[in-house]
Amino acid sequence: MKQLGLTSGALYSHFKSKDDLFVQVILRELQRLIDLHSQQHKKHGTQTATKFIEYYLDERHIDGVERGCMFAAISEGLPHRRKVDRLRHAKFIFSSMVGALVMARAMKNDLVKTEMIGITKQLLLTITKDGVNYENKQ
Repeated sequence: MKQLGLTSGALYSHFKSKDDLFVQVILRELQRLIDLHSQQHKKHGTQTATKFIEYYLDERHIDGVERGCMFAAISEGLPHRRKVDRLRHAKFIFSSMVGALVMARAMKNDLVKTEMIGITKQLLLTITKDGVNYENKQ
């Protein structure tokens, strides 16, 4: 923001709170993903899910943090937030594990299945940083 000549106060003044800013960013990203999925479905039809998985779990996507998934990028700081945010983080981790398991079971190629589970496991372990403390701290 310094490069743009902006202060954090100027940015936050457009939102009700920091949490509101966070929610607005997530909603915008979700809409972007919906639009992207719609475009990809028109292009790939029944192969859309396969193409998305291949893209999302591709080495370039994993290594390209600056152009990668916003949800993966923001998850690193979540364990240090309020209790409600830590619970959301736990739900995110759980849903990611379930999703990876369901997708792996649907794969016919054992190499792709093993790679998908391995990458998901690696990323989830990385974002939890050896475990998240879910005690009742606010």
